[in-house]
Amino acid sequence: MKKTIYISLFLVAIFLTSCEKFFTPDDNDVIREEDSFQKRSEIYSAFIGMGAVFQDIASQWLVLSELRGDMLEPSETAPEELWSVYRYELSEENELVKPDVFYKVILYANDFIRHTMERKRENSEILEENVYLGMLSQALCYRNWCYLALGKIYGEAAWHDFALSDAIDPSDIPVLKFKALIPELINSMLNGIEGIGGFRDLSWSDAILNNGDYSWNRVVVKPQVLMAELYLWQGDYQKVIEYAMQVINESSDVNKFKVSGLYKNGEWKKMISSTIGNAISERFTVIPFSRTENQTCIFQSWLLMDYLHATASVAERFEKQERSNNSAGDIWRGKGVTYSEVADKLMVKKYNIATGNLDAPVIIYRTADVFFMLIEALNRIGYSEEALVLLNNGLKGYWNGSGFRPPYDNPLFTTAMRENIGIRGRVELKPVRPEVFDDPQATPEQKAFALDSLMLEEIAMESAYEGKRWFTLMRLAEYWNRPEILADPVAAKFEEEQEKYRTFLMNPENWFIHVKHN
Repeated sequence: MKKTIYISLFLVAIFLTSCEKFFTPDDNDVIREEDSFQKRSEIYSAFIGMGAVFQDIASQWLVLSELRGDMLEPSETAPEELWSVYRYELSEENELVKPDVFYKVILYANDFIRHTMERKRENSEILEENVYLGMLSQALCYRNWCYLALGKIYGEAAWHDFALSDAIDPSDIPVLKFKALIPELINSMLNGIEGIGGFRDLSWSDAILNNGDYSWNRVVVKPQVLMAELYLWQGDYQKVIEYAMQVINESSDVNKFKVSGLYKNGEWKKMISSTIGNAISERFTVIPFSRTENQTCIFQSWLLMDYLHATASVAERFEKQERSNNSAGDIWRGKGVTYSEVADKLMVKKYNIATGNLDAPVIIYRTADVFFMLIEALNRIGYSEEALVLLNNGLKGYWNGSGFRPPYDNPLFTTAMRENIGIRGRVELKPVRPEVFDDPQATPEQKAFALDSLMLEEIAMESAYEGKRWFTLMRLAEYWNRPEILADPVAAKFEEEQEKYRTFLMNPENWFIHVKHN
């Protein structure tokens, strides 16, 4: 039966027409004790409001992950708050430094879970069971992704558990270090609250909107991808592989989530600019923005105002690539897509190639991210050669018509992946292969390090300005106990002050932003 949805006034009834109308955030989009939540429509509105709050994190997330790295720098006209982030002068007086927006999502999700559970106990008919469980699970995913973001950015987070009352003394809220936070988040995803974990599916288009618009199913955090990343930070690589393969094999379609030829060559940029709800899209989780609704990602505005530029290393990295036809340059991801040249400046192009009424969405997770996690995990457990294939030309060349020929005939590489053409193969680049791979005296550790180095370079090109490279640098520098993995490429952008910043970044404590959390 078709559902009629009544959106509360603070959300301005924006969800009932098309995929081009997204969130309209408002200062009133919070759950208050006085909200009755007696109607199904009120719970729907609150759930959608959670997505609106999540939208608020986009710009800060990108600035804090990208401006501290090696691929983005402020212009002379940029405001001081951007320059302060760039120079690691991270005072809490800078609004971009404050963690408030992440906690806003966390507290909203906690309140939504608490209030919705209360109403369900009072009136079991208020929501269908599958919708109820799906909403709570997705609230968990929003919450836990934000906690992971806090850990990666700040190195710690105040653990606001579901049982905490509004009246609790903030000084009593425990602050967990990043390493202690990860197992708590894993447990939260697996066990949740009162046995409701983070793996219940919810199709917005069916359960809430009933309009067949699958765009909304890309707005939630994909639980399996989040789990893969959590286990990657924990160092449980078998679990990374398990969850990564769950996502990759979610569909029997050889194009969906497989890094196939669907987005080959010039089609690559459609992952950024095409309709969010594309059924074969490689995007798992996005934060959308609609010009029609006067929604602007501030980060994108800064790019348009010429406040932020690509660093010289960006163009150099793309231009030095070799194509499979022996010509030069990564033409499908590089100039004109990821960056552009305007006069003597390198501009970030990636967020300004969308068409129509949509700004380019901020991508939280897409298929390439899952494959990079899989590559890193396979590399850790001794499958460096196999991982290199996924980085290069993929598994398609190893398919014999009924299965994969050795050494790729293990259960990891399932039939569904027979059209996989690799991260580099998809954009027609020559395979890369470290010399050490062919050295009979080389140790597994030497091979693993060489592959990690190649993966870092590929992430820089594939996922530029998507909030991935800084944290990968951080994780690999910690794993290998070689802080120069992060310090050297980042410090290089400072030219005359290179040694000063290299010294600063050689201390892992300086990779985090230190603020007060309670």
